[in-house]
Amino acid sequence: MTRIASVSTLRLFYKRHQMNNTRDIDLALLRAFIAVVETGSFSAAGRAFEKTASAVFYQIHRLEETVNQKLLIRDRRKIKLSKDGHRFLSQAHALLQLNDQILNGKWRVRSSE
Repeated sequence: MTRIASVSTLRLFYKRHQMNNTRDIDLALLRAFIAVVETGSFSAAGRAFEKTASAVFYQIHRLEETVNQKLLIRDRRKIKLSKDGHRFLSQAHALLQLNDQILNGKWRVRSSE
C-alpha cells in the first residue's frame, strides 16, 4: 500500500528544499543544449524547435546560469563544448532518458501476480 505524505511532511520537505538553495532544471533547456551541440548552431537548433536563434541562445544562457557553469564556447564561426560542457552533456542525456522512462511507465516494477 502506498503511503501518502501528510501536509506537514510536505511543508518540511519544501522548506528544506528552499533552505538548501536547490534549483530545478527546466528540461526544455536541456533539450535546447543537446540540439545546439548536435547541430553546431543556435539557428539550426532553433529550426528544430520552431524558435529563433536568439530564443535558443537565451535558453542556453538560462541553463548556464542555473548550473553556474560555462557549457559552450562560442566564437564567430562555431560552437564548442567547454570542459564542463562535455561532462554535462552525458548527464543531460541521462536525465532526459530518465524523464522518458518515467513518462512511458518503464519505472514500474512488474509483479509476478
